[in-house]
Amino acid sequence: MIGALVTSTVAMVAVAVLAFWTARRGAAGTLPRNDVIGIRTGATRASDEAWIAAHRAGAGDLRRSGIGAGQPPCCRGWPCCCPRRSASP
Repeated sequence: MIGALVTSTVAMVAVAVLAFWTARRGAAGTLPRNDVIGIRTGATRASDEAWIAAHRAGAGDLRRSGIGAGQPPCCRGWPCCCPRRSASP
């Protein structure tokens, strides 16, 4: 159980770091068009200008996604790491 918790926490922290990195590069207009990461739609792939505009517009949402992914499991209410306490001893 602890191994799964550690693995999922590490994975979520990695997702958070990747989201923040992508948001920073997108907001700065330095995220190159690619087939791996970013907002990949027909409209955003049409031109460099569309790619940059979409990523500048979406940078805030991507940052918020990173915040959500980077929260420790207790903040997400996982019962395995936040046991309930009884009201009386």
